[in-house]
Amino acid sequence: MHNGKSRRRTTLSWLIVAGLFVLCGVLGVLQYRWIGEVAVAARDRLRGSLQASLFRLSSDFDGEIATACRALLPAASDSAGAATETEVAANYVRWKTIGRHGQMFRHIAIAEPRNKTMALRNLDLDKAVFETAAWPADWAPLKERLESMLSADPRERRGFPGPPPDDQPMLFDLPAIGIPAPGRPPDQLARGEAPSLIFDLNPEYVRDVLLPELLQRHLETGGTLE
Repeated sequence: MHNGKSRRRTTLSWLIVAGLFVLCGVLGVLQYRWIGEVAVAARDRLRGSLQASLFRLSSDFDGEIATACRALLPAASDSAGAATETEVAANYVRWKTIGRHGQMFRHIAIAEPRNKTMALRNLDLDKAVFETAAWPADWAPLKERLESMLSADPRERRGFPGPPPDDQPMLFDLPAIGIPAPGRPPDQLARGEAPSLIFDLNPEYVRDVLLPELLQRHLETGGTLE
């Protein structure tokens, strides 16, 4: 009788021990799952925060360039030739004096329509005067695109002012005059007599000054970048 009770106690003890092992295993699985879910949630939160910061960085980068371009564009929409050059040169001197990124551009030039071709007038960044210059070889696609817009036949035109192909990411142009009013269809933009202002970003300055400044502004936490 006593032996039977002892065996039952022993069996019950083993069952309790086995149950504890099973319970520990279940708790381990649940803990692993909870930790995984928390890690995924934290990773998603960090990814969302990083994406938002990168979006703000990109917007600020575009904004810095757009602000510089607006500061250089002539205010008068009916000026042309020497008057446009004089105003752009004066704007450049003012912008370089009071602006934060006076070395942003490597070249600034004006492309002027002359006898169905585009003459290049390059701004001397030291003297702040425009001089006639030959088109750089790597600007050939831009020259071709601008000259195509001089054609009287709309079918021969290829595009409007803006960035050239991806192989020239630092180069873009804007109309120096004749900017259409809001709501005016692009095909009504008069390009026959309108010069284009060409901007060539300085890649070294963008890499060494502008981008690090924006990275620190949007991605720096505790002295290190995210």
